[in-house]
Amino acid sequence: MTVQEKKKYLSQAYLIERHIETLVAENEKLEKLWGKCQKCTVSYENDGTKSGSHSNSTENAIINYIDAVEEYRRTINAEIDNLIKAKKKIKQIIETVPNENAREILHKRFVGCLDFNTIQQEMHYSRPRIYQLYNEGLSEIDILD
Repeated sequence: MTVQEKKKYLSQAYLIERHIETLVAENEKLEKLWGKCQKCTVSYENDGTKSGSHSNSTENAIINYIDAVEEYRRTINAEIDNLIKAKKKIKQIIETVPNENAREILHKRFVGCLDFNTIQQEMHYSRPRIYQLYNEGLSEIDILD
């Protein structure tokens, strides 16, 4: 696998992180909707007589809505779980890099989603040294599909 292919593979972590953030935000919106559902009151139109309908369409609609929201939340949570597994796999691949400094740079770059300027400031290395360790770390990675 070439260095470019390794970068592309590891860069999935950025996309995974953004996608997780989007799904978490969507899940939070569903939580707010759930809260609103709990504040709804049901109108009972039946006055107790045998005539008329005994079913409550508002109550049925709320129940159906709650079921749909819950199903969607389960789908979102399952997708988040899969994305976390994929990111965990990327972390495990980075952990195989023997050089501790190169491994730290790769971790900050791909898992932490930091830019090289921030990494340089955090690690107190020169820009050329950061790139040297970064490239060294990439060359030491073995990605098996």
